[in-house]
Amino acid sequence: KQFATAFEELIVATNQTLWRGEGRVNIASIYRTKGQYHEAINQLEMAIFIDPYYQIGYLNLADIYRTLNNEKQVHKILNNGLKKLPKAGFLHYSLGLHFIRTRQYDKALKAITKAYRLEPDNWQFTYALNLLKKELTAPNNQTRSKHYSQ
Repeated sequence: KQFATAFEELIVATNQTLWRGEGRVNIASIYRTKGQYHEAINQLEMAIFIDPYYQIGYLNLADIYRTLNNEKQVHKILNNGLKKLPKAGFLHYSLGLHFIRTRQYDKALKAITKAYRLEPDNWQFTYALNLLKKELTAPNNQTRSKHYSQ
């Protein structure tokens, strides 16, 4: 009961920042934690509407759709974000991870390479790119990229 009361108090406090994209993302996180995905999606869509240049809205919305196993929506949301923010490394990285999940390895390599080129100091991008290249060039790999096949 104390936990539920604390959550309700947090929602009330967060309501004061709903005019900003960050406020909508924060309240969406609360709804997501409670398993109220529909409400979380509504809040994230509103965050993107309020601030279409706030990449966290796209990333969180795509992540909810990933949780719901809706990869088609993940792809759509990330592409929409990239139309507004073509230099957002994390959007390219997340799109690359989406392509890995959907076994589109050539596209994954391109997206993660783009993320790395935009932010070469980001260890996640470097690690993912090196791991993907290693996997794609491994002998007898069934998922070998056409880009790397000899």
